[in-house]
Amino acid sequence: MNRRDFMGWVGISCMAGSLPVAIAACADGTSNVNETTSPAADQAPDQPDQDAPESTSSFTKIATVAELDAEGSVLNLDGDVPVIMVRDPDTDAIVAYDPTCPHKQCKVSWKPAENAMVCPCHDSKFALSDGSVLAGPADQPLVQLEFQESEGDILVNLS
Repeated sequence: MNRRDFMGWVGISCMAGSLPVAIAACADGTSNVNETTSPAADQAPDQPDQDAPESTSSFTKIATVAELDAEGSVLNLDGDVPVIMVRDPDTDAIVAYDPTCPHKQCKVSWKPAENAMVCPCHDSKFALSDGSVLAGPADQPLVQLEFQESEGDILVNLS
């Protein structure tokens, strides 16, 4: 094969490779799919999936206030962002953190006797009020999460 033939094949290959892009760019963006035959058409649009967490915009329901008050803390490891929520016994305020210890990524838990969140791996301790390090080896605080209460539910911003 000589150079001229080779360059001709390269040119044809480039044009053929860009053809799907050109067709997609010219498409009007509408779909010809019959929506009544989609699998989700059987489900009422107003009913949420019962296995999925309830959410309001970027806020996701993690627990109820009643659950938090009964347990003293809630540790939720489901989803992409884990959450620990605690009702501060001193101020009665609710706090929410990502329970991932910055030292070795173990999950902390609330220890009322120590009035701190404690990492089970290397015994790092974190303040409930602001997530700051009380005792190492961790050298970074826990990440505080934004939350809101709504009709007895606690919703945490997981974005």
